[in-house]
Amino acid sequence: MKCLLILIFALIASACLSPALADSSWQPTGGLGGGGIMALAIAPTSPQTIFAGTNDGGVFTSSNGGGIWSAANCGLTNMDIRALAIDPMQPQTIYLGTNTGGVFKSTDSGFSWRGAGKSLTGAVLSLAIDPNRPQTIYAGANGVSKSNDGGSSWGAVNKGLPGPVVSLVIDPSASQTVYAGTFYAGVFKSNNGGASWSNTGLTGTGVNSLSIDPATPQIIYAGTYYGGIFKSVNSGVSWRSSGLAGKQVYSLAISPASPQTVFAGTQFSGMYKSTNGGVSWKAINGGLNHAPGYALAIDSTNQEILYVGSNDGGVLKFVTSAGSAKGVAAGSARSLTGCWWLLFAVLAGVGVFACWRNSQFKQKTIKMELNQP
Repeated sequence: MKCLLILIFALIASACLSPALADSSWQPTGGLGGGGIMALAIAPTSPQTIFAGTNDGGVFTSSNGGGIWSAANCGLTNMDIRALAIDPMQPQTIYLGTNTGGVFKSTDSGFSWRGAGKSLTGAVLSLAIDPNRPQTIYAGANGVSKSNDGGSSWGAVNKGLPGPVVSLVIDPSASQTVYAGTFYAGVFKSNNGGASWSNTGLTGTGVNSLSIDPATPQIIYAGTYYGGIFKSVNSGVSWRSSGLAGKQVYSLAISPASPQTVFAGTQFSGMYKSTNGGVSWKAINGGLNHAPGYALAIDSTNQEILYVGSNDGGVLKFVTSAGSAKGVAAGSARSLTGCWWLLFAVLAGVGVFACWRNSQFKQKTIKMELNQP
């Protein structure tokens, strides 16, 4: 009921705006006071629809490629989001992993959320959905947990797997094959849906991110702590250095249209792009004023459009052909907590927000910097 009332109030308020204000886009260059973006996900059937998980402001969503964002936190009891995953067959179903509250699930495109299984609690750092059986979900935490019923129940699948799991990917051609990037022990692999795990050829390092080539799934990239990028061309049997040595690589994304094109987000050195499968890399930091953080997402219909989640400046929309980034910040993780806030007007550079809390509407204003068209 609270969620519905907020939406109705926002729609009424926007209808009362002048046409110029109602149609204008909110594209702050620096965000509303900062806030780290820990996870990004793009709807598979609607690439203009983006979800951003923040480290203390919950989830934000945009339906126009980042032009306007609104909070989508109804039902969430933990606002520190660490992972997002969208059901490939039913994209209105979304899962998110939180830092202390386990997994939440939405079946209405993020409009409302509920806890997904009481048996999975604590930090969930990564999520992966079986592309062939989307009721099967893997959650990386202090090990790996698996659900076979869409998150209603979970069981540990940790035989042979050490320590926290930071990243997960599934082989799209053989979904019983799962790779886990661990906090300190390299990459582990399961050929039986998590029933058992074994070391791959990459050991003794923390693995922040994994990305698997959708066309040739024997090819896997691993982004590491201070070790740069490693690449395997034989399903993890062996690995070789693939550039950016000495850098913390927190995020990786492979272009679905051109798998030789790979993007990497580093902690302190900005964004990099390779067009030859990691043989060489080029910095693409024009206009990128905020260090990229933990999340990358590529528009499935246009590989030149890349969304980058920064650790202090919201979401940046990066048009790689232009070589510059454009701010589309997903709200303020610090300013929008404690209530279901929703932006419903921009007046002379000031964002007007409203929320429903304790049976009352509340309002706040926050100054924003707007890009000129």
